[in-house]
Amino acid sequence: MYLKELLVKLNRKDYRTVEKWCTDRNVYLYKEGGNNFVIKSEFILAYNLPYINSLKKQHKDNWEYYFELSQNNELYKTLESNGTKSMNKRYQPKSDIAKKISQ
Repeated sequence: MYLKELLVKLNRKDYRTVEKWCTDRNVYLYKEGGNNFVIKSEFILAYNLPYINSLKKQHKDNWEYYFELSQNNELYKTLESNGTKSMNKRYQPKSDIAKKISQ
């Protein structure tokens, strides 16, 4: 990926800030003629690394599953399987009318 593409991905306006971002995250800059570029897989890993580390803290052994869901924009699937069941257990209707409504 050339630095011109990275400007857009990182939402920056100056090439120097993109170069600094890459060097801070150990993404090697290659030179081809007058242009600098990086290897796409290295950039993607460096870009996603903070998110991966937070997933490792939250989900320990299952972090890869959640990362894959987030990359496919399917995180809602985890809410569907966990959210509805736990909501029903928390709320216990007390009056007869509330019990009829909740069924």
